[in-house]
Amino acid sequence: MKRLLVLMLCISLHNVFSQKIKIIDQTSQQPIPFATVLSLDNKSGVSSDIDGYVLLNNIFNNGLIISHINYQTVRIQKPYPAIIKLFLKENILSEIIVNNVNPAIDIIKKAVSNSGNNNPQKLHSFTHYAYSKLSAGLDKLDSVSQKKQKDQYFLMSESRTKHKFLQPNYEEETLLSHKTSGIKNPLFASIITHFQPFSFYNELIYLKIDNKYYLNPISQNSWKKYDFILSDTIINTNDTTFVITFSPKTSTTFDGFKGLLHINTDGYAIENISVEPANLHLTMIFKMQQRYEKVENHWFPKQQNTELIVNVSIPNKSAKNAKQMYVRKSIKYIHKTYLSDIQINNHLNKTDFLGLSSVIAPQSYQTDENFWNKYRSDSLNEKEQNTYKFYESLPANKLKKLNKVFDLMETFISGYLPFHKFR
Repeated sequence: MKRLLVLMLCISLHNVFSQKIKIIDQTSQQPIPFATVLSLDNKSGVSSDIDGYVLLNNIFNNGLIISHINYQTVRIQKPYPAIIKLFLKENILSEIIVNNVNPAIDIIKKAVSNSGNNNPQKLHSFTHYAYSKLSAGLDKLDSVSQKKQKDQYFLMSESRTKHKFLQPNYEEETLLSHKTSGIKNPLFASIITHFQPFSFYNELIYLKIDNKYYLNPISQNSWKKYDFILSDTIINTNDTTFVITFSPKTSTTFDGFKGLLHINTDGYAIENISVEPANLHLTMIFKMQQRYEKVENHWFPKQQNTELIVNVSIPNKSAKNAKQMYVRKSIKYIHKTYLSDIQINNHLNKTDFLGLSSVIAPQSYQTDENFWNKYRSDSLNEKEQNTYKFYESLPANKLKKLNKVFDLMETFISGYLPFHKFR
């Protein structure tokens, strides 16, 4: 009898398949969020997360179809490689709408009707912890800056925070710990934790990074200003996800987004969203992504990613005349946040709040590597590690000068960055 049980257990374990893969861009080697991964057998599937990861299970035993609106579709058989590279499409074709009926608009209308139920900021209360990571470096490297910037960033920061919310307007974020290359001042870490809105359910989305309001594609009558295209459908185990692209209508003029939406039929909620400004003729270009999951029967943000490119003027030490005093460079910021330990409609009271929107815990910078390894969603890559090591090796007098890093924040206001401070 025991042998039979052991044999049955071995067979059961043999039939359980699990593998984590990562989907990246062939050229840039950057992760591709929200790629659609379907089973060759039954066309059910999942989508990649913000870091391009997908956890495969038994439904993917006999092959994959991987697609994305911007990339060429690939079919892959087992054994699956740990990293899968996609090529950009040369031409992106629009959906053919039959009989003047656009199915995407009906889906968007249902999402708008259910937005009050799905908006996390309409909940009675919630708490969560968050781990955030920021890196900053030159977007495109020239021959002069290539060696150093290829091996390291000029800024690296991590933080762990706790967020509390209670209706109608009690909200508090506590900076529990932080680590910034060369800097111990916690104020910097507290400033850089808010690159994007908490969720995408307000009619107008306010972005602090450029002090603008953008019309949310998930808002009343948005279909009068946005074009929506149903580009894919993912059949999940218990529900369905609609993949919809959107951009402002050519006949309209307003501050809007273009991007990608995943709407889940379970409540017609946002499952994934990726946005960037429709107007690319800006000194500041950004791309924001959010991934939501069901927590205690409510859709809630789990991952947030912001890529920000700012055009700045940098002092030119080799200038020969006044016109050459400054050169134009693009600084790229990558900010990622991962939410955990989410509790919804818990027993918060007004007395649990200090009356401050931001609180910094004492000794928040006194954390070691063992502490950070507990909360990182992934280990630091070589470039991130090199950034910390470089600043740790600097003498004390140079480290003092690094507190000038607050000048980075001036980038968002004036577009001028005293880059020589970081050399």
